[in-house]
Amino acid sequence: MRNMLLCRLLPALIIAMAAGAAGFVAGAQDTAKPAEKTLKVNEVARVGQSVITAEDFIERLLEVERILYADRRNGGMVIDDLVAERMLELEAERIGITVKPRETGDEEEELDKLWQGEFQRWNEEVLADQRKRGAKEQKKTWLEFLRDRFGMTDADYKRWLNTTAKRNLKLRLVVNYWEDSNERAEAWGLRVESKELATQLRQRFVQGESFTNLARDHSNESRTREVGGRIGNVWRNDGRLDTEVEAVFWKLKKDGISEPVETPHGWWLVVRKEGRLANEAPFWDLREELLKRPNVDQNRFQAWRNAVAASGRYAYERRMPGWDCAANQP
Repeated sequence: MRNMLLCRLLPALIIAMAAGAAGFVAGAQDTAKPAEKTLKVNEVARVGQSVITAEDFIERLLEVERILYADRRNGGMVIDDLVAERMLELEAERIGITVKPRETGDEEEELDKLWQGEFQRWNEEVLADQRKRGAKEQKKTWLEFLRDRFGMTDADYKRWLNTTAKRNLKLRLVVNYWEDSNERAEAWGLRVESKELATQLRQRFVQGESFTNLARDHSNESRTREVGGRIGNVWRNDGRLDTEVEAVFWKLKKDGISEPVETPHGWWLVVRKEGRLANEAPFWDLREELLKRPNVDQNRFQAWRNAVAASGRYAYERRMPGWDCAANQP
C-alpha cells in the first residue's frame, strides 16, 4: 500500500516542486530582463551561477526511487528500455531489416483502432459521471481525450503512432526471426528447499509419478506450482532459467530429468521435453511469415534481449549516478 501511494504521489510531488520553482524564478524576474540562455548539453538548470547537471538530476531521482521496491523504480527501467531499443536497432541493421511505408501504414491503422476504442470507453465514463452529478451530458472531443488523458496534442499522437508502428514491426521481425533461427526446448521444473527432498521427488518421478502432481504438491516456486511445473519454451541464455539450471538443462536428453541443482533460491529439478532445432532459412525467405505473427509481448522481448546480451555481440556499459557511481566519479 505504501509503495502504491508513493507511486501515485511522487510524480505529482516532482511536478509540484518544479512548478513551485518555476513560479519562484518567474516572480523574481518579473521586473528583470530575461536570463540569457547559457545551459549546455547535460545541464538541466542554473540557479545564479550554480549549474544543475543531468547527472545531478539522475542521482536525486534515484535517491527518491530507493524507497520503492525494485520493480517500481523508473530511472533504471528507462535506461534499460533505451538500451533495449538501441539493441533492437543494431540487430535490425545487422540482419538487414527495414519496414516498408505500406506496412507501417497498416500497423498505424490497427493501433488507431485500439485508441479509438479507448476514446469511446472514456467518453462513456465521462457521460456516466455527468449523469451521476446531474450535469448536462456532453461528449468530449478527440483532442480533449488526448490532452486530458495523455497530455498529448494531435501532432504528438501522430508521431507516437508512426514511431510505435515501426517499432512493433521491427520487433515482430527481429524477435520472431531469433526464435526461429535458434534451438528451443520445452522446460518443466520445480523448486524445493532441500537437496534431500529434491532427491526424493526425482526418484518418485523416475518410478512413474506425474511431474505435474509433484510440482503442484511440493514446489515452493509459485509459478511452477500453479501450472504443474511447466515453464514453457526456452532458448539458450534467455533468462527464463537460473544460470545454474540453464547449464544443466541443455545437457539433458528429451524427457530427461536433472539431478538436484542448487541455486541461490533453492534446489531445482528440471525436465527437458520436446524441442525444435534451429531453422537455418535466410531471413528474407521467412520475412512475410514473420510479419503475420502477433505483436511481441514484454516477456518475449525480454527473453530476446537477454539472449542477445549474453551472446557478447555488443559491448555494454552502464553508468547511472546514484546507482553505479557517484555523480563526480568517472
